[in-house]
Amino acid sequence: MAKLFFETYGCQMNIAEADSLIVKSTQRGHEIVECAEEADIIIINTCSVRLTAESHVIGRLGYYRALNRERLDRDLRVILMGCMSENIGLEVKTQFSDIVSILWGTYHKDLFLDYIEDLEVKQESLGFGAAYSFMPATPSKEYPFKAYLPVSHGCNKHCSYCIVPHVRGLEKNRNFEEILDNAKQLVDEGVKEICLLGQTIDTYKDGDKRLPDLLEMIATKSGIERLTFLTAHPREFLYETIELMNTYSNIMPFLHLPYQSGSSRILEKMKRGYTIEDYLEKVENIRKIRPDIVLSTDIIVGFPTETEQEFEETLNILKTVHYNEAFLYRYNTRPNTPAANYEGQVPEEEKLRRLGILVKAHRKIIAELLKNQVGATTTALFDRESKYSHKVFEETGKKQYLGRTLNNLVCTVESESDLRGQILEVELYESFHSVLKASLINKDKSHDAKITNISLSS
Repeated sequence: MAKLFFETYGCQMNIAEADSLIVKSTQRGHEIVECAEEADIIIINTCSVRLTAESHVIGRLGYYRALNRERLDRDLRVILMGCMSENIGLEVKTQFSDIVSILWGTYHKDLFLDYIEDLEVKQESLGFGAAYSFMPATPSKEYPFKAYLPVSHGCNKHCSYCIVPHVRGLEKNRNFEEILDNAKQLVDEGVKEICLLGQTIDTYKDGDKRLPDLLEMIATKSGIERLTFLTAHPREFLYETIELMNTYSNIMPFLHLPYQSGSSRILEKMKRGYTIEDYLEKVENIRKIRPDIVLSTDIIVGFPTETEQEFEETLNILKTVHYNEAFLYRYNTRPNTPAANYEGQVPEEEKLRRLGILVKAHRKIIAELLKNQVGATTTALFDRESKYSHKVFEETGKKQYLGRTLNNLVCTVESESDLRGQILEVELYESFHSVLKASLINKDKSHDAKITNISLSS
C-alpha cells in the first residue's frame, strides 16, 4: 500500500472528484498524507481552463522532480490527472518522463487505482469512453459538513473561448434516483449543505425529470438543511428554480449567473446564445420573484476585438446589477477553441488594465451591498476559524469564526465555543471590507426569531 498526496486545481467538479478519490483510495488500503514530502505518489488533479493553471502545474512538476532527486530511500512518482492531461498531457509527460508515471484524463478517474501497484506500466487513459460513470459524492475533505454533488458532466455549449467540451466531452446526466440516494447518504454522514454541480446545470435531464424536479426532490426527501447549485447558464436558465427558493427554505437564495461580457456583439462572438438585453431581463425577473437573492457572475475582459466602449458596457453591467461575487478574468487563448484563431487579439497590457478597473469597481460594489445588509437577521453555517482568530483571542479570549449566511454572504462571529459545522441564527451588525460582522442570537429566543433579508439590488 502507498502513501498518497492529492493536489487539486480548478473548478468545484475537480474538488468533488478529488474528495471521492480520496475515499476510494483509503478503501483500497492506501494512506492519505497531508504533506507532499511524505508521499510515495502524488496525484495532481489538473485544470486547463486558463493558461495560468497549466503553468502552475508545470512548476509543481519541476519541484517534484527536484524532490525526487534528493530522495535516497525511495522514488517519488506523479499521476497527472484531469483536464490538463486531456489537453497537453502527452507533451507534459514527455517533458517529465522521469517523474510522471500515469497520465489519466477526465473519464473514470477512479480506475487509476487499478494501476497504482505497478507504476512501471506507464499507463495512459485519455479520450472519452462510451459511458461516463459518476463516482458517489463524499463529504468535503476540508469541510466535512459540506459536499459537492455532481449531477452532470461535460458540456454541449461550445462557447468559442472554452476548452471544457474538448477536455471533458459532451454532457452526461446522472440518474435521478441515484442522485437522491447519494444526497441521503451525505446527510447520514453529517453533511448540512449540498451544492449540485453541472457545467450547465439548467440542462440537466433524466427522462422527464429536470433541474427543478431534482431540487424539489432533494429539498423534501433527503433531509438536507441547505441546498444550492452551480452553474446556471443565462440561455438555459429556468425561473422555476428561483420560485422553489420561495417554497422551500432550505434552497439557498443564491445564484451564480455568468454574463461574461456586457456587449451583445462580443457575446455573439463568444457563442453564448443570448444578448445582454436578454440577460438583464432575466435578472430583473429573478429579483421580482426573490428580491433578496444574491447574484454572482463570471466576466472575461480583453476578448478578441473587444473595444474600449464594449469594455465600458461590461463595466456598466457590473455596476448596474450589483453582484456580491464576481470572478474576473482576462481572456486566455486556449488551444482547440475557435477564439484562439480570431483576429484582433487584445494586447496583454490592455487586458490587465481593464481587469484592474473591474476589480477596483467591484470592491466598491461589495462594500455598498454589505452596508445594506446591516441590521438583518439570518442563519449562517460556520466552516472555519478566520486567519485573524489568534489575534482576536489574545484581545478578547474568544475565537473568530467565518460562516456563510443563507444567501451566501460571508460573516464573522466571535465565540468562546467552537462553531464549526453549526448552522446558527445571527444578527448582522457591521460591514467590514468583504465580510459582515455578526453576533449570535440568544439561543433561548432564536427559535422564535424571524429571519429577515434586505434586498441587494439597490
